[in-house]
Amino acid sequence: MIDIKIGFVDSARDITVTTSDDRETVLAKVREALERKEGLLELAQEKGQLLLVQAQSIAYVQIGESAHGRVGFAVN
Repeated sequence: MIDIKIGFVDSARDITVTTSDDRETVLAKVREALERKEGLLELAQEKGQLLLVQAQSIAYVQIGESAHGRVGFAVN
């Protein structure tokens, strides 16, 4: 699972989406959407919903491993 945080131009709010796509697939989708001036970023969410975001409104995208389901203490 991958967590994706998307920040928007002229907005203090962001959204976080969890997807079952791998990191490279998500990164390719983000790059493709941002390369096209009027493109859409399409992300399939974990629960089957489809999220569509106008690429021109994206300020930043943060991609990371999902921490869902982790319980307990970490030992290094």
